[in-house]
Amino acid sequence: TQRIGRVLHSYQVDIQDSTTAEEEGKATFVLTMAHGSDPNVAAYHYFIQPLARWFIETADDIDISDEDGGFWTVLYLFREHAMPENKSNNNLGADAASSPSVAQKYYALAGYTTLFHFHSPFRKPTPGIIV
Repeated sequence: TQRIGRVLHSYQVDIQDSTTAEEEGKATFVLTMAHGSDPNVAAYHYFIQPLARWFIETADDIDISDEDGGFWTVLYLFREHAMPENKSNNNLGADAASSPSVAQKYYALAGYTTLFHFHSPFRKPTPGIIV
C-alpha cells in the first residue's frame, strides 16, 4: 500500500526482538494528514474504518466526504517497509531491476484518527474554525 495524504512527520524507533535483518532494530513511521473531501481519501477511509470496530467498542462509520456543518481531516500513521528483493524487481523492467539505487517501499497502516473542523461563532476571543 502507498501512504495516503501529505507527510507531516516521519520518525524511527528501536525495535526489540527484531525478526528481520534488514530492519536492523529500527522501524520507520510516517504521519500523514489527508482531507476527507478528496475522493481517493474517502474511498481509502471507507475501506479501513471497519478495523476500528476490533479495537474500539463503540466505533461507528463516518462519511468523511460530508461537509455539512464542517469538514473532516484524517491523521494516518503508517509503518514503512522495504519491498523484498524478489518482489520489487518483478514488474519494473530490466532498467529498474539493474538499478540498486531504486528503493522500493510499501506502507502498512498502524493507526488513524479523524478530526472534524467546524465554525464556532462563540469561540473567544474571535470566532473561527476550530477542531
